[in-house]
Amino acid sequence: VSYQEIANALRINHMTVWNHLKKAGYAKKLDVWVSHELTQRNLIDRISISETLLKRNEIDPFLKQIITGDEKWEKRPELINRKGVVFHHDNARPHISLMTRQKLRELGWEVLMHPPYSPDLALSDYHLFR
Repeated sequence: VSYQEIANALRINHMTVWNHLKKAGYAKKLDVWVSHELTQRNLIDRISISETLLKRNEIDPFLKQIITGDEKWEKRPELINRKGVVFHHDNARPHISLMTRQKLRELGWEVLMHPPYSPDLALSDYHLFR
């Protein structure tokens, strides 16, 4: 089954399927999706990021402050200058580009880490299951 066929069956953007397959740890090799092998460093990073987030939430619950993105563009100017924003997104190239990182720093928003090749969904990915 191709990612395009999955997208058509679910009536969602094909790049959404592609991104989820990548996040679930799959890599396309010879036109076949296979599990992406994690390095020891990837595993250590996952544990470290998870522990950091759990400890932080115990000290200062922050889940209600999280803003996350999606493929939909909705203008919400009231959020732009908001202080104390905790922003979460995955490691897609546009999300980790220099321009994006500079803008988020300029806004003073805190960005939560997302482990590389993580099968965990970013909060913005939950629209897939509606």
